[in-house]
Amino acid sequence: SVMKVSGSNGCNRIMGDFTNEGASLSFPMLATTRMACPGDVAGRVDRVLNEVSEYDLREDILSMISDDQLLATWLRDKND
Repeated sequence: SVMKVSGSNGCNRIMGDFTNEGASLSFPMLATTRMACPGDVAGRVDRVLNEVSEYDLREDILSMISDDQLLATWLRDKND
């Protein structure tokens, strides 16, 4: 199913669609603002979102995976 996503890559706003079928996950057409960002955090997040093909969600931990390789892990903010 296709759903909407919006958030931040650590510097720029991101928005667009994502698809989720079972453990399959993809972000086919994300748009981002283009502010100058220090470091490479925004670029690394963008690469993960472009490469991810599946995910694993356990408790408050989201893991993004591609070709059986762990790309990134995020922890849920306990304040949410």
